[in-house]
Amino acid sequence: MYQIFVAMFLMVISGVDGTDVVSMLPVILVIVLASMGTPGAPGASLFILMPILASMGIDTNLVLLILAVDRLLDMSRTVVNVVGDQVMAEVAYWWFHRRPGDA
Repeated sequence: MYQIFVAMFLMVISGVDGTDVVSMLPVILVIVLASMGTPGAPGASLFILMPILASMGIDTNLVLLILAVDRLLDMSRTVVNVVGDQVMAEVAYWWFHRRPGDA
């Protein structure tokens, strides 16, 4: 969601037409597909977003506006991602290493 909002914000700032819902659907689809492969590392999301913005005709130097607020938000997203991965690893370990008859 964050990358979609960043793309829409930068589209409005740069004057690119097409911020209505119907014309944003291909952009949303590309961003969602690209975000599936984004590693859980701080700062990686903007590097994934930059080629998408360039393909939409947005100057990638506008990403510098986002960097001012992105660090805190990005660290928060990374914490949620890492904690979720750790919890699911523990659940998977518990599930596959339990003995028969354990509750």
